[in-house]
Amino acid sequence: MALKAHTREVLFCDLIVKRRAQHAPFPEMSKLVALWKRAADQKLPPKLFDKGEASCIINEVRIDEARQIVTILLSVADKRAPDQTYGNHVKRSSRTVAKEADEGNEHSAHLVISLTHRPNYPETYACLVERVPTLSIPRVQSMLNDVVKRYCEIDPSLFSFNAVSGAKAKVQNFIPNIILAGNPSAAFQRDIEEGRINGLRLIKSMPKQSLGSGNYLELSDLEVKVNVSKLIPPGQRWATILQAVQTQKATYSRAKMYLAPAGSDSAASFEFDTDTGAIIGEAYVRRQSISNIDPVLRSATDKIVDHLAMKMVALLEKERTG
Repeated sequence: MALKAHTREVLFCDLIVKRRAQHAPFPEMSKLVALWKRAADQKLPPKLFDKGEASCIINEVRIDEARQIVTILLSVADKRAPDQTYGNHVKRSSRTVAKEADEGNEHSAHLVISLTHRPNYPETYACLVERVPTLSIPRVQSMLNDVVKRYCEIDPSLFSFNAVSGAKAKVQNFIPNIILAGNPSAAFQRDIEEGRINGLRLIKSMPKQSLGSGNYLELSDLEVKVNVSKLIPPGQRWATILQAVQTQKATYSRAKMYLAPAGSDSAASFEFDTDTGAIIGEAYVRRQSISNIDPVLRSATDKIVDHLAMKMVALLEKERTG
């Protein structure tokens, strides 16, 4: 994707707070936000992706107590990107800005997250994510979880509860995590009800192990094929599939669907979480463009851009009350 200086696209998501310990309480959102703010204030070392070729940091966290919204600015730098060239074809001239040895092509993304949960869903918070290259929804999720994990490793007692075993109660520490779940777009609702389901697979992550000799092949996921009947009642296809998949969530954490729009011969694939039905990645996620941004934007910034952040906050407030 290519960014424009005066336009940004935002993705509508839900931030779902989870806990790895079965009987642990769901952690307070404010405690997670405090850790993300600490990472920005303390300049926590970056999280590395792609064998160290890409890195991500939290630049700034701003909490608006009055509106009950937090704004987070993240940046990613990719060393594999080429030197940037700017051209003026009228003058037949161009210039290239060369990277230094440890630099990467940088992009920044704003997140605005509600600090009040969705009605009737106490672990779910409305969220908007600015869409930029190299900083996908799964990567943002991974970054936020990594910060929480690192601070919990430093101080294991950050999140704890009284676990009852027999007649005794024992303090047990745990590490919470979050899921960034993309909200389904209108195209998703249309295609799954009117289109053609070409395939469905349940996916179980496996401990990595070599296949054969030489360590050239490696097992990572186990997939199970699911046959989907064409006789699912109209208007109930997604609900029927999700309810069935959720019965297997203890074994299979993800599912992949191959979906072709009505009248199309080609199918697109997307994954979703078997517990929540959350769309993983950006395909079929609801989005909206913010245009006529003035002053115009750069590809990266080390501070929250107020005039963009406030537009995103206004969208989130409308989403939260709509």
